[in-house]
Amino acid sequence: MHPGYGFTRESSELARRCAGAGVTFVGPPAEVLDLFGDKARARALAVGAGVPGAAGHGG
Repeated sequence: MHPGYGFTRESSELARRCAGAGVTFVGPPAEVLDLFGDKARARALAVGAGVPGAAGHGG
């Protein structure tokens, strides 16, 4: 299943339900969607990995 655009493309719940039903989800695994759904955690991960980025609030 391709999640398309909008809210479903970032839905870890959709990814989990697809996996539970034996449907191939074309997108990141649910665990990755959980991480990147939390923008502060995602930014901290990127900064910790040395990924360059634009300055933003808090850092």
